[in-house]
Amino acid sequence: MREEEIEMFRKHIGKARELKLKNEQGGEDTFIFKPLGVEFLPDIMSLAASMQLNKEEEVEAKELKRKLKADEITEDQYEEDLNSLQEKASMRGLSGPSAKKLVDLIDAMVKQSYPELEEDIRFKFIYANILPLQNTFMELNEGFNKDNPELINKIEEMRRRVRRR
Repeated sequence: MREEEIEMFRKHIGKARELKLKNEQGGEDTFIFKPLGVEFLPDIMSLAASMQLNKEEEVEAKELKRKLKADEITEDQYEEDLNSLQEKASMRGLSGPSAKKLVDLIDAMVKQSYPELEEDIRFKFIYANILPLQNTFMELNEGFNKDNPELINKIEEMRRRVRRR
């Protein structure tokens, strides 16, 4: 294979993401996280599926859309109610086995990006920074979900929650 062909593939691998965290001394540290490999895709897809709206929530979302079109609710009320539904699905999806799967995937992301980091420090770092790491993980893996507006909305809502903290 020619080098230019290989380079063509490299252009579509996905970009690493920066995560800036304030440190105890008042400064800021920047971490660079790389996307996970294809071997993690089944777990990522399973996690994404667990965060989808269930049948009842889908019916509620369709009813909200109907109300919006009929001018029974405002655009702001629609967004607020839809975000609430999506947050409920997201929280339900991140319980039990799915929560463990998310932590395992975040651990894999940190380990892949910083392989020299000792396990004990890695685990403590993940525990202390789980929300911003979750946000970074979602950003790294939203590419395969770009046709899934519900999941993109959940990612955006998680970003907003992390920024508020």
